[in-house]
Amino acid sequence: MAVEITNLNGLSPYIDYATLQKTAERMFSDDAFEVKIVIFNNFPLAISSQTAIDLVFFINAKNKRDRSKSYEFDGKKFKNLIIPIKIANSESFEGVHGYNLDF
Repeated sequence: MAVEITNLNGLSPYIDYATLQKTAERMFSDDAFEVKIVIFNNFPLAISSQTAIDLVFFINAKNKRDRSKSYEFDGKKFKNLIIPIKIANSESFEGVHGYNLDF
């Protein structure tokens, strides 16, 4: 099955798009479903004054044969999934006890 990936607000430097495409096609391999992934880079809505969302993944899995059926992945069923992502870097962990990150 082909997975359609759309980018909004430019490409993210944190994503290897070729690997993402291959992984998504492997994860969403059921031919009965049409899967669209929209990636919103630099999401403009701040969670708080100290934190912003770097990426948001909107995933829609539509059954082409029976619209009432949900996609099942890892024992969980869904039709739509929204995944907000904040990229952690070494600066994000400054002052946090026990973290030693070498990038």
